[in-house]
Amino acid sequence: MTGLTRRQPEVDMLVIGAGTTGLYQLYRARAAGFSALLLEAGLGVGGLWYWNNSFEARFETDSGMRGHLFSAELGAGRERLPEDAGQPEIERYLNHLVDRHELRDDIRLDTRVRSAVYDDPTGTWSVLTGGGAAYRARYVVAATGALPVPLSETAGAGRGAGGTRSSGSGAFGDIGVCGGGLLALGDRALGGTLTGLGVRGRDGLRLSGYWADGPRTYLGVMTAGFPNFFFPGGPHGVPDDPRHPGDQVDFVTGALVHARASGREVVEVGLAAEEEWTDLVRGTLVSSLLDGGRPRRSSATDDALGAFIFSEAGRAA
Repeated sequence: MTGLTRRQPEVDMLVIGAGTTGLYQLYRARAAGFSALLLEAGLGVGGLWYWNNSFEARFETDSGMRGHLFSAELGAGRERLPEDAGQPEIERYLNHLVDRHELRDDIRLDTRVRSAVYDDPTGTWSVLTGGGAAYRARYVVAATGALPVPLSETAGAGRGAGGTRSSGSGAFGDIGVCGGGLLALGDRALGGTLTGLGVRGRDGLRLSGYWADGPRTYLGVMTAGFPNFFFPGGPHGVPDDPRHPGDQVDFVTGALVHARASGREVVEVGLAAEEEWTDLVRGTLVSSLLDGGRPRRSSATDDALGAFIFSEAGRAA
């Protein structure tokens, strides 16, 4: 019996990355009644706020806006961060929320994902870690941000080795939106850590190959050919809006609740919707996705959920 099939935990959702977006996704999944586990490569939670331990690290905008991911629903109103909070305070705050909402039991630290492979007949994902642990999940949510390469490779010595992360080269590890600094990197760079996870979709399609010329997404949360695979906070989100990854998590969770209610096990997006959104993003990447402070209108956003394809496992469109 291979390591991939031995002792496989079965969960509804496997979340990758314990930054603010991943932690919020774990919370929302559990609140919606899905069983979920979160895998994190680091030895602590927080994403950027764990890896980058520079005292100068700050939120891009005021922490009240960034705190939208942990709103009054999560108890943030009870203990709010000061507007000038630095990395140590932010990391302590995130750990406080994790403990307050009892998320820690569903988080596996020091666990780096080596591969994620979709199985069409069952509509599930098999995920293998660097330590040899294997997981099977209905849905995979990669909350790994839009960093061009893994944060541990861009921010100097490892946190575990006592290195101090600067707020320079590694500052975008968990921003999760196409912020001003990331726009300068170009569309091809925005695939982030996603293309380093060994993701293979339907018929063995490799995400790294499919995105060789740059990310192709629908609403910045999904890509064609990779059913039940989502990446809120990744490439092609709304730039310079720290609330957007949280909105994407809410949208993904709502789609999965809809699928469950309708008795469908597979959620995917078609090429037409993906192409329209990708063309929109690439056409406005250098300037902005916003028009007068509002998201540009397109048929892809008029009925966002309607562009998803819901089907039974083994009978995908």
